Amino acid sequence: MLGLFLVLVTTHAGQVCMSNGWVVEWTVGDTKVDFSITIDEDTKNNKDWISVGIENNHWVAAFSDTEVPMTDITLYYIDGNTEDWYTGDLQITPASDVSKGGTDDITNELWDDSKNKFSWSKLLDTKDSKDIVYSLGGEYYVLCNSGLVDDDGMIEAPYMLKETLEAVILSNDFSGGCTTEVY
Repeated sequence: MLGLFLVLVTTHAGQVCMSNGWVVEWTVGDTKVDFSITIDEDTKNNKDWISVGIENNHWVAAFSDTEVPMTDITLYYIDGNTEDWYTGDLQITPASDVSKGGTDDITNELWDDSKNKFSWSKLLDTKDSKDIVYSLGGEYYVLCNSGLVDDDGMIEAPYMLKETLEAVILSNDFSGGCTTEVY
């Protein structure tokens, strides 16, 4: 007798709920991290871009640590374009990885208009000096921003507009600041 078994696989995601109502989620795999951010309707309708930055070493504590602080930033324009940005290596003002000799390592970009949710992936180690190396169980800080693009096509400086900053552990079961689990 041939038996048929149905296996239900549930993928859990790490998450952090920001004070402004946004939710950042991630799933860490063997070679990559899948990220997403869900924003509110007001941001979607009144801002030109959102960003999620992952810091490897928070700037406030960085001056006493030996590790150079870096922030790996995903900049998503509400019109559908995405850019890979960073701070670090004495580059305090965020800049495009490509403009400073790095590579754009964001993949699998997807905007879900019905959920106000942007998703993307990054390799755990892109081998790009402008990106941080992600590790399962690593301690990071998540920063989220939003802003406008001026008449000259320049974005408002995101480093001046930090809306949220949360300490996280990059694991598939981390949950911070959330009252209910989001999957």
